[in-house]
Amino acid sequence: RWATTDRSGHFSADGLGPGPYHVVVMHADFAPATFAAVTPTEDARFAVGPGGGIDGDVRDARIGGVPAGARLELRAGGQLRLLPVERDGRFSATAVPPGRATLTAAAPGYVTLVREVDVVAGERLHDVTVRDLRLELERGGAVVGHVRDDRGDAVADAVVSVGALRARSDRDGDFRVDGVAAGRVRVTAEKGGASGSDDAEVRAGDEARVELRLR
Repeated sequence: RWATTDRSGHFSADGLGPGPYHVVVMHADFAPATFAAVTPTEDARFAVGPGGGIDGDVRDARIGGVPAGARLELRAGGQLRLLPVERDGRFSATAVPPGRATLTAAAPGYVTLVREVDVVAGERLHDVTVRDLRLELERGGAVVGHVRDDRGDAVADAVVSVGALRARSDRDGDFRVDGVAAGRVRVTAEKGGASGSDDAEVRAGDEARVELRLR
């Protein structure tokens, strides 16, 4: 059930059973607040705070430029937000719930970066309490190849795994996994209970090729 407050902060959610209920209060200027075991009443009060804020930039770890197509996600207080990355690489977020927050930065051709930060509450709305956070993305490589069955025929729609990265083979059995960290990796393909794997040596900005046979 959704309800919206009026100019004085009052709201009404009618037709509820005896409860108790789980109440979440959200507003663009305040940190989301969660209240458990709430019993329906005519004089419920919920206090929200300004939360904290994060700002910083996303950069290429080697040359310092802004990775093309950079994407940034913020997960805090059980909520997921997509943060815009400006052309100069800067980003910011306010009304972040106090506590541990997780930032996930990604860009085509780069290794996904996950960074955890501790956010403290500010004293005023839109306060930034974690400043100038620098997220440096390392350029990755790609693993490309072909999936065949034990007769040598192409296998479509096989799940190909390289660590936590996933892809599927196309109708011709070909696949491509981008953003793989440099180094030696294990490449595995699976479909219908059959599997095959091989090792590949990945170099930043380059392609490593493997042929996988399902058995």
